[in-house]
Amino acid sequence: MQGDENIAFALIEAKRGQIARLTDAVYTAWNAQPNMLGRYDLNALAEALLVQGRTEHALAAAQAVKTETLGPIDQIDQ
Repeated sequence: MQGDENIAFALIEAKRGQIARLTDAVYTAWNAQPNMLGRYDLNALAEALLVQGRTEHALAAAQAVKTETLGPIDQIDQ
């Protein structure tokens, strides 16, 4: 069933490409409008960027979360 393995691999790579393009679109939009994303969105963006090996961009997204208004437990989680 070599053909099935090739199809599965192609589908996985296609999804990976879609995720990369979506991550790029969100990152670009966030750079243009820095206040558009909330805490959870910024964390999700940071994780997606980290998976792509874009650590500098991931750190920027994670550091953009405003922690001053968070409670103590949420500050620790952040």
